[in-house]
Amino acid sequence: MTFTKNLMAWLPLGAGEDTRILHLKPAGESYYRPYTAYKHLAKPDYKVEGGSRGYATMQALLKQGWELESCEVAATQKFLVFGEKDFSKEQSA
Repeated sequence: MTFTKNLMAWLPLGAGEDTRILHLKPAGESYYRPYTAYKHLAKPDYKVEGGSRGYATMQALLKQGWELESCEVAATQKFLVFGEKDFSKEQSA
């Protein structure tokens, strides 16, 4: 399956984690990956205590036409998390 949209979603930092960070799925890729995996797209995080990791990147990419996908929809797809190979809601169930 080929994806033609650049998508973003707030997904868990790791398996079983409540903390969410921005994940990206550029057009043509099958998996969501943490925004930090895309050095050419990632913006420095705001230095705000308790701030969301990836918020500055999300703002910049929205201006470039990227779309934000709901967490519920994105979580049903495969995505990569820190310290894991691949993880999806189906695999952890």
